Amino acid sequence: MEQKIKKDLGIGLFFFLLAIAYFAGTFSIESYNPFGDAGLSSKIVPQILAVIMAVLGLSTVIQSAFKLKKRNADKNFAEASGTSVRINRNVFGKFVFAIALLTVYIFLFDKLGFIISTVLYLSAMIFLLLPRKNAKTGIFTVLFSLAVSFLVYTVFNNLLGLILPRGIFGY
Repeated sequence: MEQKIKKDLGIGLFFFLLAIAYFAGTFSIESYNPFGDAGLSSKIVPQILAVIMAVLGLSTVIQSAFKLKKRNADKNFAEASGTSVRINRNVFGKFVFAIALLTVYIFLFDKLGFIISTVLYLSAMIFLLLPRKNAKTGIFTVLFSLAVSFLVYTVFNNLLGLILPRGIFGY
């Protein structure tokens, strides 16, 4: 149980720090105001997402810290400090592969465009995270990735007026 609390603490801290870096990165986005001075620009959605991610990461850290403090109060401090955390190699490998996929996605985003790169990224992440794979899963994964990519592209392009990279095929 204590290992799970420490993992949650580490994951929460990771996402909190990632959100801070992500928020700082939003300032390099070129500002585009499709609605005039209504306060909406191309920066606002990424900044809102960064704040939400930071709040969720921080809440995970706080909850884990309280759980760990309570657990350590119940045990003898010397006994609690002698435990070690083991990292499951399978989980660590998936984590490293997910980071690599995200890096490739960022690199291909401008070159292939939003839809193609997002379909590839979503499909790869779903296959990585699903416990078992079969033909039905593969078909569903590709169809789901296509639907989500086109839906997000349509919302951003047509409803919000924010232009996403079109890519090599012009969409």
